Amino acid sequence: MLNCRKQKIILWGEALLIIGFTIMLCFNYDVWLDEAFTGIFIRSNFYDMIKATAMDVHPPLYYVLLKLFAMVFGYHIPALKIFSVLPIAFLMSISMFWIYPKFGFKASFLFQLLLGTLPNSMIKNVEMRMYTWGMLFVFLTALCAYEIWKKDGEGIKFEIGFFTFGLAAAYTHYFALISVAVIYVLFVYWIVQGKKYKKLRKVFASMIGSVFGYLPWLPVFYNQTKTVAGGGWWYQEPILFRSIPSFLSWPAGGTDTAIIEELFLLIVISCFFGLLYRGCSKDKKAFFILQEAKEGNLSEIRTGLSCFLVYLFTILLGVILSKVLKPLYLSRYVFSACGLLYLGIGICANYLKKYVYIPLCIFFIGVGIYSYPFVWMEEYEEPVLEEFQNLELFLERQGELSIASESDLWYWILKFYFPQYEVEVVTNISEEKIREGKIIFITETREEVWGGRMPWMRMNKIGSFEFKGKQTLYRLEWIE
Repeated sequence: MLNCRKQKIILWGEALLIIGFTIMLCFNYDVWLDEAFTGIFIRSNFYDMIKATAMDVHPPLYYVLLKLFAMVFGYHIPALKIFSVLPIAFLMSISMFWIYPKFGFKASFLFQLLLGTLPNSMIKNVEMRMYTWGMLFVFLTALCAYEIWKKDGEGIKFEIGFFTFGLAAAYTHYFALISVAVIYVLFVYWIVQGKKYKKLRKVFASMIGSVFGYLPWLPVFYNQTKTVAGGGWWYQEPILFRSIPSFLSWPAGGTDTAIIEELFLLIVISCFFGLLYRGCSKDKKAFFILQEAKEGNLSEIRTGLSCFLVYLFTILLGVILSKVLKPLYLSRYVFSACGLLYLGIGICANYLKKYVYIPLCIFFIGVGIYSYPFVWMEEYEEPVLEEFQNLELFLERQGELSIASESDLWYWILKFYFPQYEVEVVTNISEEKIREGKIIFITETREEVWGGRMPWMRMNKIGSFEFKGKQTLYRLEWIE
């Protein structure tokens, strides 16, 4: 049996190791479309940035925080990626200073392991997007709810935190808002079920405060919802209820090995029903993989079940909204609730027999070791910085010019990498600009395809470079 000091050393070592390997994924220059959006948004002033965010489908808090960070540490890609790692570091510290004292070593160790070893978590942990911050704010909202539930008359710091972090989550991502709404509903249910009616005043005060705090953004939220529901640029395939298992196992995706996702789904389901059995059964004796339960653990079991329910209902509500409005739920949107899922699995670990818990930890360590090269290849597969530096030198030698992209997707990526140039989608370029001969068209599509689409233009090949496939550069001329 490990003593307290050794347990803390192991937790600190685990946290530092995971954060170290995570930061190692940050020093690349490869971004995808949404990350390009982020990089472009934060180069604007605060007013224009928030205005542009209002025209997108996300709230503004992440962009404001990232811009403030970039103003101090720079706008280069590694710094922007490290900003996404900060919430993981915060959650690691919460694990050691809150989860460990409340739920023990087994829960804390497994929570940290899940944060850093699941492949899709690894990817999102370093992405220039708001997902890790949404997860942190949702987790802190739940933490404050737990403390309000457990304590009576010990100041209002957790009530303030419950309101503040819930509102921060809502201003970070709309599915973080949904996760917080589920926390509110579950919290009210447990208060009523436990007959702690005096606490309802605090919860309702937070709810009312959240509504007032969100009022400035509600008109924008309404317009964004109307735009998405009405069509616009947002399109994806219809979402089916049979897709729910794949949504549940999403954190374990990101490699070419389906068995990892299937086993993770089995673990999630087993842990949930294991806690449910322990919470509902009056028999506290050891059963199958569950060890003997101690008296007075009902509150801990309810906490674990609530963590699973926040994760589950975030997905279910996303699917239902996709049915009612239009397909809008993406599997990564559940990431805001993943911190609570990992805590739920960690709490369940307290009730697992040793011969189950140890192989479970070994499995996740193995998943991390197996998955890390996949994530590394995704981040570092191409020498992006060198390619774009060479391309930039090449473009400078071409003299004054504008860049044409073949699609809206490439428009944002090229605009991110080449902010000094005017970038337009090729189909939107005026005849006058083409006649000037100052348009460089970058495309991965064959020349003859574009010749059929735009027969009034001649494409003169001037070079090529590698970025997500072979990209060819053409100087455009108008055919008289």
